[in-house]
Amino acid sequence: YVTPLPTVDKAPKYLILQWEKDLLGLYFSSHPLDNLQTFFESKRAKSISEVLEKKNNQIAILGVMVNKVRRITTKKGDVMAFLTVEDKSGIADVVLFPKVYQVIKNELEEGKPMLIAVRVSVKGDEKSLFMEKGQYIDESKYGDEFEGITFRINETHSENDIKELKRYLSSSNGDTPVRIIVNNGKENKSVLLEKRIEMNGETKKWLRKF
Repeated sequence: YVTPLPTVDKAPKYLILQWEKDLLGLYFSSHPLDNLQTFFESKRAKSISEVLEKKNNQIAILGVMVNKVRRITTKKGDVMAFLTVEDKSGIADVVLFPKVYQVIKNELEEGKPMLIAVRVSVKGDEKSLFMEKGQYIDESKYGDEFEGITFRINETHSENDIKELKRYLSSSNGDTPVRIIVNNGKENKSVLLEKRIEMNGETKKWLRKF
């Protein structure tokens, strides 16, 4: 007698990857934001590393994964919060002052993707990010269902960078589909390659670059 398995809804990709990180200590098969990059680009989101290069009081949009939420009570008795967020370029802390916290406090949750507007504060050598507003992203509505590996080429990549990527794609053999998305500063063009490659540590290095 075989016990039938219950029918359950498919878990969102970011949650599956979070389980993967909890078990293995890292995201291995892909990054949980990979399937939201097209959506984030449509909102003109920048990477954490790019935003940290901006000047004092500049506003920027981030598409990030919320890793940790920490709440504190000020001396006046108001509650504020600190978010630890990450994308493929790095990790940063984002401060929510009490007024912003009150607007979003019932939605704050760890391990979910979020689109946030931040203001950059520069004091000496220190840079801080303060949230102006933010919203969690429903992956079922805005996620990209492509299950393979996506490399994104943009204006920051040199001709030599692209040649090296092509060389690596030619040398790797596996079963994972590969998609190339090229952004020329105005629009994205997507190409699904006939070539398939292996998802391994070396491929992860290239994904961090592209």
